[in-house]
Amino acid sequence: MTTPVPPHTSDDQLDEADLGTRLLSLERALTELPAARQTAVLIGELPDHGDVLLVAFVPADAEREESTQRAARAACARLVPALPALVIPVDDIPYTLDGELRGQQLFDEMLPQIARDLLLPKEMSA
Repeated sequence: MTTPVPPHTSDDQLDEADLGTRLLSLERALTELPAARQTAVLIGELPDHGDVLLVAFVPADAEREESTQRAARAACARLVPALPALVIPVDDIPYTLDGELRGQQLFDEMLPQIARDLLLPKEMSA
């Protein structure tokens, strides 16, 4: 299971240009984690919740998954504090034959876990 990044305050609001820059910085920071093989960062809305959410998908070596998840959550909170964030461990990141991220596929496949992790009390998801 994953642990959501703590809630954010309105003082942390970003404009769209700054958000795009921060997302690129976050992807770069996540890719530099020692155990992360690749990453994908998506912004999405949860059906029936309407909440905008940053989701970082991070495949990591099994023996270092927990420390990678902690480091990824810290990077989300540091680089994109205006959005609630969730770090989801995945086996692989799907790409097209042309090398483009299949972001919608990834988000749709992981939606049940995303919703479950957001609805669980924080103590249970650690």
